[in-house]
This record gives sequence, C-alpha cells and structure tokens, in this order.
Amino acid sequence: MAAGEPAPAGPALLLGPGPAALGALPAGAVEELCVRMLSDAVALGHTDVVLAAHPAAAPHPGAPHPGARALAAAAVRLGARLTVTEEPPLPETLFRRLRPALVLGCSPTALLTAASLYGLPVARVGTGTLLDRLEPYGHEDRVPLVLAHTLLPGPSAPAAVAARRPGPDAGDAAGLVRAVGFVTRPKVLPALRAETEAWLRARLRGAPRRERDALVGRYFGRRRLAALGLPGGIPEGLAFLPHSPAARAAARRARSLRRGLRRR
Repeated sequence: MAAGEPAPAGPALLLGPGPAALGALPAGAVEELCVRMLSDAVALGHTDVVLAAHPAAAPHPGAPHPGARALAAAAVRLGARLTVTEEPPLPETLFRRLRPALVLGCSPTALLTAASLYGLPVARVGTGTLLDRLEPYGHEDRVPLVLAHTLLPGPSAPAAVAARRPGPDAGDAAGLVRAVGFVTRPKVLPALRAETEAWLRARLRGAPRRERDALVGRYFGRRRLAALGLPGGIPEGLAFLPHSPAARAAARRARSLRRGLRRR
C-alpha cells in the first residue's frame, strides 16, 4: 500500500511489550508504557483499540497481560473501547485479519513488518526508553530498535504517521547503524573504526549540548566511547587524550589496578 492511499478502517492495534522490554523495564514501567500506547492511540483519533499481548509476556498460558489492568482503567478514563486478545497471535495474523488503522508499540520487528510489508500506519512508542535501558549493550534487539526508532515516526508526528512517511532521522539511519555495529563489536568490525569516528565527529561538532548528550547517551554511552577512544567519550577540551601515548599507558595501568583489586 503506497502512501496517500486510504488508511485501513480497522481498530488501532497495540503490540504488547516483548521479551526485551519485559527484561529491561520494571513491572510498573511496563504498565506505564502500555497506558502510554493507549493514550497516544486516542490522541491520534482512535477509540476502538485492540491489545495483542506478546507470546512471551504472560508467565503461563491464560495469564493476564502485565499491563491489562492498568489499560482497562485507562480505557475507561479516556473513553476508549479496549479489546484484549485471549491468546497471543502472531502479529502478522492480526495485520491481515484486522487491517488496523494504526499499529503502535516498541517491538521493532513487528513495527517494521507492519510498515514495510503490510503498508500499515505505525507509530513507535517506547523505543527510545528501551534503547536507554537495554542491557547488555550487545543485546540482539539493539540494532532493530535503532532502526525502528530512526525509520519510523512517533505519535508526536501525526502527519507522518497518517501519511506513512519515515521518521525525521531516517536519512541518518545507515550511518548510525554502522556506528552502533562497530561500538558493539569493535574487534570484529575494525574496518568501521575510521567511518565511526568521522560519523560521530560530524554529528557532535557544533551541536547543542543537549543534542550531543542525547545522541551519546541513547545510542552509545559515554564510557563505552571513551574506552574506544571515540568522539563523544570525553569532553571536547580533553579530546587529545585518546591519542596520547602517556594517557593510554595510564589507562592501561588503571585497568590493571582495578582487575587486581577485584581478585582480592
């Protein structure tokens, strides 16, 4: 379905948080995320809403979805009609059967599938929070989350959601993914080091501090960049340190000392 065609007339579909979100967020935050999805759906004009729980969300078959109770209360408050699927179906099944007017969630694979293969309007909700909290850094969902967060619009861009346009950062997605790939596996992808340095330097130079902190904090982590001697890891005034032999030797001694203390 191409952008500009009539939107599907089905309900808004909320994709319940999957294993990555359930592992990264405390129970209260999962409930807050589900309520946020419902609130965003209503704000975008949808009062007929279906919650599809992720198959891994319930501790056993038939158990209620972690956010179902909070969602039910929020639905009453917001004037929405909420339906919760009894058995967690595959998202693709719901995409075909319901033809939802909008798909919301933080499951990157399902969101990208809905947008690219089924031509459905989507809004990412909570992907930034997950990127901030996901551990370990090399988690298998990190790159899919980066793609969803950069390629897909959020609910704060209703025109882009309705028109099925990419998110505002979509043009930078390829460089960001390659940089995240190098930081995740620097020994496996050493050829990407120079490219990653150049990409970070270009994005950070001259940017307001808030934007620099957001980019570094969300996608990389300052300590991780500092350990790799990459831009953004240390304050600009000390940027010469990663290239200083004396500084590198001091860092090696400090790491050796920490390892020795841990063995005691």
